[in-house]
Amino acid sequence: MKSAKLAAAIAAATVLVPASAQAAPAATRHQFAARAATIRLADAVRSGNRAGALRALKASRHQAASATRLSRRLVVQGATVRAARAAKAAALAYDANLAAYAATLPAASPAVAKPIAQALVPSMAGRGQAVAMLGGLMGQVPVAARPGLATAITSITEGAPQDAQSLAGAIPALPVDIQAIVAQAFAAASAYIDTALTQVEAILPLLPAIAQGPVKAVLGLVTSQIAGIQKLITQVLGMVLPAAGATGAPAAGGLGGLIPGLGGGFGLDKILGLVQGILGGVLG
Repeated sequence: MKSAKLAAAIAAATVLVPASAQAAPAATRHQFAARAATIRLADAVRSGNRAGALRALKASRHQAASATRLSRRLVVQGATVRAARAAKAAALAYDANLAAYAATLPAASPAVAKPIAQALVPSMAGRGQAVAMLGGLMGQVPVAARPGLATAITSITEGAPQDAQSLAGAIPALPVDIQAIVAQAFAAASAYIDTALTQVEAILPLLPAIAQGPVKAVLGLVTSQIAGIQKLITQVLGMVLPAAGATGAPAAGGLGGLIPGLGGGFGLDKILGLVQGILGGVLG
């Protein structure tokens, strides 16, 4: 099963790296280079190549960060459209990295799984910064360019619940110390859903009327999945706290009182700090 998932991840990533990538703008080249690195990562994990996996992990993170730095330089130069496109490439690179990390975690050896797990939260932060930069530039680019740029924000938002679900699914197969790291990343992924919805709502008025319908559909779809993510949070904490040796840890069904919003509303923006605090106290 694990090998099949890795093979599927490699195949999907390969399709998304076009042969013309070398002729693309610099930011897009960084995006495709990050994607190629995640292909190497999955392949190295499958073959048990620890050194190759760590090199590929480092390369994927470097390429996404490079696209972000390029966007910032273009902002300073006043090249707003190019800066927005670079921010889009950075956001999509980080997003693809995160999907690859979650897919490879269950099959990775502990020596590889831990660095992958440790890369999750920084990569989420990098993605969030790139999306925020892109959102901030949307109002400064021509209206005709906005729908294409907005696709990055809407696609990342649409995939945000799946990010959380993938990380939750990876936890049971991992050693206890790595479970705690991934649980924190799961909390960050859950908390990001609120942020992502806010970012989509912010760009909606900037789009032409004809482009607003699909964006509204994404808002409705993701909002409808909030309750399921909230239930998943209780399950993850119920798994991780006892496994980490927490004394008197509440059962999964009794965690609702710990998490603001589980009884109604979103409340996901408060989860990250809560879970980090709980796990930090448990693991020292």
